[in-house]
Amino acid sequence: MKVTNISKALQGVNTKSGRAFIRPGETKEIEFDEAGLKQVRRLKGILDIGAGEVKKNQSGFKAEHHGGGRFWSAP
Repeated sequence: MKVTNISKALQGVNTKSGRAFIRPGETKEIEFDEAGLKQVRRLKGILDIGAGEVKKNQSGFKAEHHGGGRFWSAP
């Protein structure tokens, strides 16, 4: 699983082979153990899981907020 450190500090995570450290902005391919998965799920604001997989909008529309509690779709 690809993991990107989106924080400004060095982050350490538990992997199957021990601790792995990820520098700010760095992406690593990591195999997690059970404890490591729990840890990464708690750190969603610090680590981006699955980075590198770009999800495209299938419809081609972008939702834009125009105030008044309504959304309009515009290409």
